[in-house]
Amino acid sequence: MALPLVGFPIGALDGHRRSRHAFIVLIALAVISGGAISNHGNTDCAAAYRGYLEDLEHKDITAQRRAALQRWALRIYDACETGDLEDAKELFERLDRRSY
Repeated sequence: MALPLVGFPIGALDGHRRSRHAFIVLIALAVISGGAISNHGNTDCAAAYRGYLEDLEHKDITAQRRAALQRWALRIYDACETGDLEDAKELFERLDRRSY
């Protein structure tokens, strides 16, 4: 009969189960703390995205061009939120120069 790993006293586990329990606890802690760490330092992603979209509203461009630029902006925002970009503002500025 398998013993439940959560809520079971660690002292009652044998060596293999104890290491397995420790591994599961470490994985759980990594998953829980991963969300807080992944967005650290990227607090301006949403502000840069909103700022770009507000600037885009005032441009005289076709609906197709506007939709394409909004999709590119969303991709930049997503990359920023996942931590793949360090400076999304620079990419939004480059995208802004392409919009004319």
